Amino acid sequence: MRIAKVVRYGRARANVGVDLNNLLNTNYATGFATTYIYNTDNRPRPSGWGTPASIYNPRFVRLNFTVNF
Repeated sequence: MRIAKVVRYGRARANVGVDLNNLLNTNYATGFATTYIYNTDNRPRPSGWGTPASIYNPRFVRLNFTVNF
């Protein structure tokens, strides 16, 4: 989500904004393990193929301020 405002002062213009990433705190996987790990009983292991290796970043806020003159 992004909230921004353009502020004008004479010939100068400023863009002021706030970016809110992952506002609803989703945690879906962005990477998966690509190796298949098995043992002599041929049962897949929990850390094997298809296991999420990375998830989406947690919530964070970024402030933006740009001045054009």
